[in-house]
Amino acid sequence: MALRSLIANTMRTFLTALGMIIGVASVISMISIGEGARQQTLS
Repeated sequence: MALRSLIANTMRTFLTALGMIIGVASVISMISIGEGARQQTLS
């Protein structure tokens, strides 16, 4: 039933997955930028 719903709403499924990927990537990049700035100010 859930798989049938995913197949029926492929665009919504794709956009949801894309949003999750972009969200995770942005969190990781913000952490990396913050850590790099912290290390640069310490040195």
